[in-house]
Amino acid sequence: MNPHLTSQVLDALSRMDTKIDYIRESVAQARSGIASLDSWREGAQEQAKRTVEKADHLEERVRDQEAFSARVKVYVAIAAAVCSVVASGCVGIVLHYVK
Repeated sequence: MNPHLTSQVLDALSRMDTKIDYIRESVAQARSGIASLDSWREGAQEQAKRTVEKADHLEERVRDQEAFSARVKVYVAIAAAVCSVVASGCVGIVLHYVK
């Protein structure tokens, strides 16, 4: 076998080994990046879930406040009507006795 050819083959194999090592390193970095992205995605999904739960809770509180406000308006209207009747009655009594 030709020693020069053997040397060329060995050099080519060495270069291929270097390229293979570089590819392996690139693949390892890509896998690490993918793992980081997966971790970030899971965290973002969990945060989104908590945000939706908080929004749902706040929406429920707003509905409760609106219902409470409506009840208060009804009570105020009833109280105003009662006060009007009482005031009219008092004025009627006063006018009755003033004559």
